[in-house]
Amino acid sequence: MKNLLSCIAACCLFFLSAMTGKSQSLQPFENCPGVSVAVTRPGLNNSVSSFQIFLIDRDGKIQSSGNPISLQINAFGLNSKDGFLYAMHESSNLKNPFFTRVDKNGDFTDLGKLAAPPNSGNLIGIINTAAATMDGRDNFYFTAILTDTPISPSRLPRLFLGTIENVSKLNEGDSIEIDYKEITIGSCADEILLTLSNTANGLLQDIAFDPMNDYIYSTIPAQANSPAPAKIARFNSKEGFPVLNCTNPPHPNIPINDLSGLFFDNQGRLFILTIDGKFYRGKVRNGLITLITQTALPLTGNNLRGDMASCVGKDFHHGVEDEDDRDENHDNEFMEDRLKITPNPVQENQMVISLNAEEKSRVQMQIVGSTGNPVQTKTVFLVRGSNQFPVDVSLLKKGLYTLVLSYSTGKIITAKFLKL
Repeated sequence: MKNLLSCIAACCLFFLSAMTGKSQSLQPFENCPGVSVAVTRPGLNNSVSSFQIFLIDRDGKIQSSGNPISLQINAFGLNSKDGFLYAMHESSNLKNPFFTRVDKNGDFTDLGKLAAPPNSGNLIGIINTAAATMDGRDNFYFTAILTDTPISPSRLPRLFLGTIENVSKLNEGDSIEIDYKEITIGSCADEILLTLSNTANGLLQDIAFDPMNDYIYSTIPAQANSPAPAKIARFNSKEGFPVLNCTNPPHPNIPINDLSGLFFDNQGRLFILTIDGKFYRGKVRNGLITLITQTALPLTGNNLRGDMASCVGKDFHHGVEDEDDRDENHDNEFMEDRLKITPNPVQENQMVISLNAEEKSRVQMQIVGSTGNPVQTKTVFLVRGSNQFPVDVSLLKKGLYTLVLSYSTGKIITAKFLKL
């Protein structure tokens, strides 16, 4: 009888442990920083299957790690501070999913609930439970939006970056503080509007942090339907008012399927995984995306779902082999004559134009509508260095516009903005 009771008690403890997913002691990934993982499951969004952790290298070769994770979980970041994955559990709950710590074996602890940005008027706050990343300083980043429901294809949502600091210090049941700041949508406005015209698409399918410059990167399809050529997008996570811009490659990228996950490795290379299991390299300077391999990640119907993550240290340096990928300032679009419009989208009657000019010059400024015809023209005098001037847009109707600055030398620079 005693042995029977002991057996029943052991079975109950095992059952409770399996139900909670918690172990007595979570086991971190070794060799962090420097570890990269894919956490995926075969099938579509509505498929019911367990996630599996795979170690993944720069060639797309994989090695299974730990046990299956029977959770609805996504938006992973791998923390170099403690060697644990952090993610969102109950990923269909877009208002307040669990924030979860996961170890190398797939065991986990739910730390607490996250809160979406507060509703504003008719706009509803929603957390993007597919996109997250970590820096080398113990901070977790994810995105959220304020949007009409359902999402309107003619109106851009308000995009936010959420930051949770010092995640390694969090304990189960702690109140989780989130710092939200709005991300202005800059030169990616065209691509985002096209993407959202397909209601099945989301805004930013994943993000990855580059510790070389504190920028956060993503890829955005250049067409509404997948597969499609994509552009590499980025914003500065440390700016008070970050702007999401796209890098235009020297020629259109090859069509790729929807993004599953991406990460920067410990040599500063950007890697991209799509939902058909293909593994790509993304070059952040020139925006080119090239195929590396078809991974051996399990697929059902040529589909998988999940994420990738990498623990990269804060004292990070790029390898010599990447010098041809990046210039001294990391991205040539951040140098002279960079044109910036704030706010973007423009909701009031005025916007502000900012740019750095190489020399004193007189330029013609035009605002061009979607038909290609100028709707506003004026002459602007630039000084060498920093320039900033307001532009009245009170007479513009709602829609997407292009701001064009034409120099007497023949040089032209442009930027797109959305008038709401």
